[in-house]
Amino acid sequence: MYKKEIQQVKRSTWKKFFSKASSRYEAPFKSTKSVNPPSVILNRLGNPFSGNAEASAGKILQQLYPEAAGEQTDISFTPSYSEESFSKIEIDNIFKRFPKSKAPGFDGIDSVIVSNIHTNFPELLTTFRNKCPDLKKFPTPFKTGLIVLFLKKGKEKNSINSYRPISLLSIVGKLLEKLLLQRVNFILNKQNVLHPHQFGFREGKSINHALRKLLDIIEDTKK
Repeated sequence: MYKKEIQQVKRSTWKKFFSKASSRYEAPFKSTKSVNPPSVILNRLGNPFSGNAEASAGKILQQLYPEAAGEQTDISFTPSYSEESFSKIEIDNIFKRFPKSKAPGFDGIDSVIVSNIHTNFPELLTTFRNKCPDLKKFPTPFKTGLIVLFLKKGKEKNSINSYRPISLLSIVGKLLEKLLLQRVNFILNKQNVLHPHQFGFREGKSINHALRKLLDIIEDTKK
């Protein structure tokens, strides 16, 4: 009983705190920064680097994400079919399934903001999303991730390799990815180009289906 009341008091206190804040992100940022300021985090990692916090962060990033060898290859293709534009209904369906609690990327624009924009100005996002395939471009800012480090369970806090990095991407970019993926899956299924034994990375398919198929083959062989 007391645990539930404590949780309710904590929740109401936080709501009051954030409701009085002039900026949606300023208050949470200041609160978390006071608990774990950047200097403390860098010292916890041993801070073996010289220079300012930005330079240190860059070196941490370089160690966690070493550059891949080789050059990128430009791939060009000519579509063999005429693709229809994205419709408002398609985007609506994506929003219905998109988690509201997804953390925003470096731009700070969360899914609630994007959803409200689409509700009030549906033609804005619909036109924008259709321009990307038309121009055959995926905007570069959508590829920029905000890297957050999580300490692995049972690992030393002063080692960079003890942290698991995750990349927070732009919500607008994620929605565009889901639209493209949905369209690609539709085309693949419509044209029936996927092998029936392709169980990985397919909606409605899993390792259980692969195991079931394997067992069926074994049973048929025994007969």
